[in-house]
Amino acid sequence: MRNIKILFSSLLLIITFTGCLRVNTTINLNPDGSGTIEETVFMKEAVLDMIRQFTSAFDENGEAEEFTFYKEDEQRNKAGDYGEGVVFKSGQILSEPDWEGYKVIYSFSDINKLKIDPSPDNKVNIGDEVQEESEPVREFVTFNFNKGNPSELKINFPKPDFENNETTETVEADTTDAGMNDMFKNMFEGMKISVNLKVNGKIEETNASFVKDNNITMMEIDFANILLDDDLVKALDSQKPQSLDEFRELTKDVEGIKIEFNEQVNVKFR
Repeated sequence: MRNIKILFSSLLLIITFTGCLRVNTTINLNPDGSGTIEETVFMKEAVLDMIRQFTSAFDENGEAEEFTFYKEDEQRNKAGDYGEGVVFKSGQILSEPDWEGYKVIYSFSDINKLKIDPSPDNKVNIGDEVQEESEPVREFVTFNFNKGNPSELKINFPKPDFENNETTETVEADTTDAGMNDMFKNMFEGMKISVNLKVNGKIEETNASFVKDNNITMMEIDFANILLDDDLVKALDSQKPQSLDEFRELTKDVEGIKIEFNEQVNVKFR
């Protein structure tokens, strides 16, 4: 049975990171430094059906507990992952055509203690039977806040390390095969990741790159739009940008990509 669980976890790991997730994280910040975190996660319905069928087929006693995407106990336990003093407030199951999901709201009293991991790979429980040889290095967005009139916030971003990335073997898809290319595009269709900060007030001054009214977009990536841009895919594959400036130059005109390249964003609001 242990081998079956490992196989199931491996299957879930693969399909989770081949384009079946939509994740939006929004931090709602009050002028006193308190606020909420709203996290909305969707997975393709077809993928969830596959997981349910898989668990049912391999249960030894025919009494497998049906896989559920939203588990409140897990979300309550995850509150501490966002920082000290973060508390689970509510959760609800959501549905859209071809997608199933959930929305969770956490509250915090001090944004200075908050840490946000923008990676989507912790949004689905892949089972505790699989132990990785080494834990992945987590890089968090952190905050420094001073209450005042106006209140001031500094958003600290981890700096991507292009120069020191180790060279690894990669399997390249044959982009000359139209069928293969379409398969990858369909796989990532609908996959979006976004992280936003919304202040409860008016932004008076900021160096953020993407601002609309009281909302700051820290990251927004629409993977389908990227894959539909054949020229961009070829450019990223051939040029392999080695710095933030090079990556920014390649992606600056691409719809569906918003990435904050400032290492620190300053916001004054009241």
